[in-house]
Amino acid sequence: MSWKQSKEQPPEWINLPKVSESKLRTKKDINADSNIAKKLIAWNFELAKKLKYPLNTKDPLVNQMLKQIQSKQFKRINIQVSLHEEGKLQSTIIHFTEGSIIPEALLKLVQECNPTDILFLRKCKLPQHSLIQLKSAIIIIFSIVIEHFIREDFQSSLNIGEALKLTLKEMEKNPSSNQQKEIGIFVGLMEVSELFEDYCALPQVNSITLQEFLNELDIIKAAVKIKEFKELDEFEKKYPPKTPLHSRIRHMLVLFQAIINQAIDIGLLDKFKISTIQGNENISIATNHLLLNEKKMLSRLNGDKRSQRANQGKTQITNRIKQKIKEQLKAYSNEKYKSINEAAEKLRVLLTEKITQIIHADQQSYQHNFQYSEDHYFELLKSIIRADAELKSQYIRKPLINNK
Repeated sequence: MSWKQSKEQPPEWINLPKVSESKLRTKKDINADSNIAKKLIAWNFELAKKLKYPLNTKDPLVNQMLKQIQSKQFKRINIQVSLHEEGKLQSTIIHFTEGSIIPEALLKLVQECNPTDILFLRKCKLPQHSLIQLKSAIIIIFSIVIEHFIREDFQSSLNIGEALKLTLKEMEKNPSSNQQKEIGIFVGLMEVSELFEDYCALPQVNSITLQEFLNELDIIKAAVKIKEFKELDEFEKKYPPKTPLHSRIRHMLVLFQAIINQAIDIGLLDKFKISTIQGNENISIATNHLLLNEKKMLSRLNGDKRSQRANQGKTQITNRIKQKIKEQLKAYSNEKYKSINEAAEKLRVLLTEKITQIIHADQQSYQHNFQYSEDHYFELLKSIIRADAELKSQYIRKPLINNK
């Protein structure tokens, strides 16, 4: 079998078929798996050559592997991938099993995962599978809370279980005012991990889609906003779990969301908040994660900043539009009016079309949908004239002085 240099990147996780042990593999499935395996091996050959570590194609073990792929008589291939972060070379194992690529971290218990596994889960695009998304979210949150306390001591040689012991010792040595809450977060994370393992052992667990998970999360987030007990009771009756399996999911997500919110509230995730300081790089908790994002489980992380950004954006738009209208007014006319109200009303009639054009031009230039209604033009013009001494002098007649 001859191997040419492959210019293709390894397949995206999300485009690969899901693992199904019970599924009977058709000839088409087997051929597709074989082609993907060939691409992965070819890509690794090319990568090794670029890194000046060429693989020996005459090696009997390599040849045996290639022959097995060629004959399509394989069930699993393990590929070791190295990840670079801050100059450190780390390795992780990837399993290619019956048509799917699975990071080794997802085959381990939560407490068995090490920083390399976690780095991989945070940086890679993972399949849209409910179990993969939830397990990776638990692992990532567990690890970054640990890292908050022991920082660089959380090395690849330690797994989450070992690092947790070190963390608890550090917390005992240097207690904080939030120690009870911090311990509660770790107890909660251990409970969520156990609930997840129990959930995975249930029959029909793979029948629950990611969208069903997200729907449950939306119900939980909506319920949290309800303050009145009677209203909350009515809401829960309106949206009960559909099945016992959905009830377990909701229980897990309620606990996990509460843990994340508590960690945010006491500052354990502060380094992941949006920085308002120019030049400071914003750090992401996870890339393209369908649960760990600001619209889902991390909505509290930058809630104030999002509102602030929205308000700042509205202020900037308003100021730009007012400035353009002001320029138009200064060049428009020198006709005098008795009062600011009269001037604003007359100018509204005369300049409605022009003001609308100014707003539409700003929408197109800055890609926004902020809109003043024409009914608001009177108040807009009044505020612009009142705030500008030059415009008041231009449009408003000075009252006659009675010398008697």
